[in-house]
Amino acid sequence: MVSAVSAAPINAPAACPVRTRWTVSGKFFRDAETGTAVFVKAVTWGPFPPGEDPNPIAELRRVRDELGANALRVYETPDRTFLDTCASLGLRVFIGFAWAQHVDFLHDRRLFRTEQERFRHEVSQLRGHPAVAGWLVANEIPAPLVRWMGPHRVNRALEELIRAGREADPGALFAYANYPSTEYLSPRGQDFIAFNLYLEDREAYARYLRRLQHQAGNRPLLVAETGLDSGTHGESAQADALAWQIEEAALAGASGAVLFAWSDRWYRGGERVEGWHFGLTRSDGSARPALHRVSDVWRDWQGPADALKSKSFPRPRMSIVVCTYRGARLLRPCLESLRRLDYPDRETIVVNDGGDADVAAVLADFPEARVVNLSPHGGLSAARNAGARAATGEIIVYTDDDCEADPDWLMWLAYAFETDCLAAAGGPNIPPPPADRLRALVAAAPGGPAHVLIDDLTAEHLPGCNLAVRREVSEAVGGFDERFWTAGDDVDFCWRLIAAGHRIGFHPAAMVWHHRRFTVKAYLKQQLGYGRAEAMLMPLYPGRFGLRGGARWRGRIYLEGPAAWLATSGSRIYHGLRGLAPYQMLYGNGPSHSAAALLLDWTWMATAFLLIALGMLFAIPVTALAGAAMAIASVARAWTIADRAEIATPHASRMARVGIALLALAQGPMRSARRSLGLLQRREPAPADAPLRPPAVSRRPSPRWSFGGRRFAFWSEEGIDRETWLHRFESRCQSRNLPLSPPPEDSDDDVRIGPWHGWLCRVTTVTEYHEKGRTLIRVGVRYSPTRSLAWLGGSALAILGLAAIYAWLATAGWSGQIATWAVLLVTAGFLSPRRPGLPAIEGEIQATARDLGLKPL
Repeated sequence: MVSAVSAAPINAPAACPVRTRWTVSGKFFRDAETGTAVFVKAVTWGPFPPGEDPNPIAELRRVRDELGANALRVYETPDRTFLDTCASLGLRVFIGFAWAQHVDFLHDRRLFRTEQERFRHEVSQLRGHPAVAGWLVANEIPAPLVRWMGPHRVNRALEELIRAGREADPGALFAYANYPSTEYLSPRGQDFIAFNLYLEDREAYARYLRRLQHQAGNRPLLVAETGLDSGTHGESAQADALAWQIEEAALAGASGAVLFAWSDRWYRGGERVEGWHFGLTRSDGSARPALHRVSDVWRDWQGPADALKSKSFPRPRMSIVVCTYRGARLLRPCLESLRRLDYPDRETIVVNDGGDADVAAVLADFPEARVVNLSPHGGLSAARNAGARAATGEIIVYTDDDCEADPDWLMWLAYAFETDCLAAAGGPNIPPPPADRLRALVAAAPGGPAHVLIDDLTAEHLPGCNLAVRREVSEAVGGFDERFWTAGDDVDFCWRLIAAGHRIGFHPAAMVWHHRRFTVKAYLKQQLGYGRAEAMLMPLYPGRFGLRGGARWRGRIYLEGPAAWLATSGSRIYHGLRGLAPYQMLYGNGPSHSAAALLLDWTWMATAFLLIALGMLFAIPVTALAGAAMAIASVARAWTIADRAEIATPHASRMARVGIALLALAQGPMRSARRSLGLLQRREPAPADAPLRPPAVSRRPSPRWSFGGRRFAFWSEEGIDRETWLHRFESRCQSRNLPLSPPPEDSDDDVRIGPWHGWLCRVTTVTEYHEKGRTLIRVGVRYSPTRSLAWLGGSALAILGLAAIYAWLATAGWSGQIATWAVLLVTAGFLSPRRPGLPAIEGEIQATARDLGLKPL
């Protein structure tokens, strides 16, 4: 274990203020003893130059008392003695694992396996220590290196590290410390999302935090590094910036912020770092103004919403409407959570749809709740309208009887309404930790209630279990359409709000716990209800549905976990020129526009089984094979959904993903079949004021096919980087009349080679930075056909291939068959990039390295 910091041992660790670890639940860290949400107030600690470690007890007391922090972040694994000292002072520690993440760690799997086992060992050495707040398996893997190794492979490697750590300490929390240049990295299994963020503009900082919240999904977002260099901007500007950075993090609903750094003393790569002045204390230990400024801002914050409670903004009266139909079993915990709400002016209205006696018995224990009896049973929309008529608040807040509200739920909603000038607002509905594997599978299965966001602040749809609307706006649009009995009412309501010119907002901290269905039968029944609701919506909004009934959302569906961002069908990563864009985002159509949904439609699957049956019945192999191919495509789509699903950690396994795949295979056909059945029924014509068809989704060109290729590695004692190598390589290509094309985002240079320059030699590079300024340049070469060659060459090969097959099946002699296959092979060889361009390009790569004095490895 690397001893990054050490301290004198503690005589009585049993008396430590820190006795239990933090846990994560919903969007926040929580105290394990009380269950209350905690706002992480942390600062980075070290690594310090050798021989310059501060006195740990005295300096850590300053962190706690002067700064008011409750946690540290270290970049190397500390020893247990240091953690004991932190625990005695009430400080917890986020531990970063120091390993070879700055090199191509996937080139040699033995290197990665060695580091993985070392991480497993270091985690096991600190297993169960209460001061361990969490482990960061890596920190800011360089974007060019991620592009070189491949985002999917890097994600998988980080997931393997997380699994190794969790096996060593099942009770610990794990995450990857990301940054904007690789925001698309989202390994599965993270307990929270850690993100390093340095922005000097307050508005841009707040805007980007909201974006990160949506990528975090249902997990806490921790700003793992933020700060400002006082040497460049001045100490007063540093103090101002750090004050608004932690305030904006809290107002965005983040679970905490880590300030970079405690001291100007900084040691990295075997050398002392000079010229950095990010510290809250100077090199001599004296405090900068930022230390006291930050302390004044966050000292009284205990939970994430405490930043709101100190701000002055209107807190209008809110009426909470809970609609229940025979829901006595879950109603009690719902009302108990509403009783614990921390909001000054509110009322609770329970609509007992159908006048159920068991519901009335539960309500007798909650005299503060006003009861509206709806008899006979009128349906969900009628119940919501009845609750709205009885409400006295300026804002009507809807939730379901199977939901439990976070104590600060209404406070976050009030803040969203007043800061964003909204007509309606809501937040995430998060499934609580499942009690068993079956509930975990149902919670992770597709088709659950989800919000749809047009951008980071504006929603297109909010589920009715967490939906708040201004009373006058609700009345103006006519409330909920009472034709919708069980589902679809919230979609119709939100679309009518948007059509009337109103804006719907979303705040990620305004969360409720929403119990998913407890059994497979209940889950499939829910999906049938959703299919029926979609059939009712389609005649009302024909422009918002596709041919097979899938909704055409303008925004993105936020249902799957953060790992789904990288795996989304049709998504592309914007790397920028040579992979150096500071904000490398993910673009694409996303799940709401994916044509792959057709593979789980009932018509597709029914056709597949029909073809298989006909082929076997009438002995037509081609027909049976076509049906089998369609069925295999459906199974592959179901497995893709299962592979992307975020399953609760204790229940995640290969068999659990098989179960989700089976649920997907049942859910898709059942929901689409119920939708089709509903469309056969008589429907009213679409109203004249129905919302217009959404704008067409822009399509981006798909990446070119790539074939073959080689990789090279060159060592430089002088620290030559890839930019110097690329400049020299381009000069050599131009001097030899090798035409260059503007490269796409996933390569650095494209050189046209082969017959008619129909092939693109795609050159990609990355620089590994090693100690003492030395570098390793890696160069990769791939070959892609141009579009014209792909069409012409593909057509020629297809025709010749068919001719060869015909010659083989027909009565042509051996000479005719041999001649046909020879023509096919000669044509394929003529179109190959190895004739004559490939050897020339590989020669230029090696010659460029020789020109620069690089040593090949």
